[in-house]
Amino acid sequence: MKPRDLLIPIAASVAVAALLAWRVGDALLWPVLHNEDGKIMFGYFLNHPDPAQVFRAYLGYVSLVPNLVGFAVMKTTVSTAPYLLTWIPFAIATVALSMFSWPRYRFLVADDRARAAVCIALAAVPLGNAALFTNTTFSQWHLLWILMLAVLAPAPRSRAVAAVELAVLAALVWSHPLSLT
Repeated sequence: MKPRDLLIPIAASVAVAALLAWRVGDALLWPVLHNEDGKIMFGYFLNHPDPAQVFRAYLGYVSLVPNLVGFAVMKTTVSTAPYLLTWIPFAIATVALSMFSWPRYRFLVADDRARAAVCIALAAVPLGNAALFTNTTFSQWHLLWILMLAVLAPAPRSRAVAAVELAVLAALVWSHPLSLT
C-alpha cells in the first residue's frame, strides 16, 4: 500500500471525528458517566481491581472489550478515568464509522472518495445521542460494526497480521451478545 492511499481514509476519519464531536457537544470536555458507565464500569472496576473481572458477565454476556477498557482505565487516576471512559468509546466510534474508507474495502466500492462519503454520511445520520458515542458500555454497538466490516474484508496476506486480526476478531465477538447468536 502506498502512503497516498492513506490520505482519503485519514481525511475521512478526521471528518467523522469532527462531525461526531460536534454532535456530542460538551460530552468530551465535561464527561458524564451515562447509564452503565458510572455504576457498571467506574464503580465496579474501582471496587473490583482483580484482572479476572474483565471476564465477568453483565446481563448474561461477557462484554470483553468494554470490560478491558473499564479495567484499564481504572488503573489510572480517579480524576482521569471519566475522560478516558468518554474518549476511548469516542475513538472506537470514529474508527467504526470511518473504517469503510480504508483501501481494504475497494473490492466493494472501487472509488475511495465514494467510500469516504459513505462514512461521513453514516456519521451524519442523527441516530442516538451523545451517550451512544461517549459511553464505554454502549461502545459494543460500534465494536459490532467493526466486527462486521472486518469479517467482510479480505484476509490479510501476512500470517502475522492475520494472527493479530484473528485475536482482535475473537475479542470483538466476545464484546457483543449478538455476535454469539
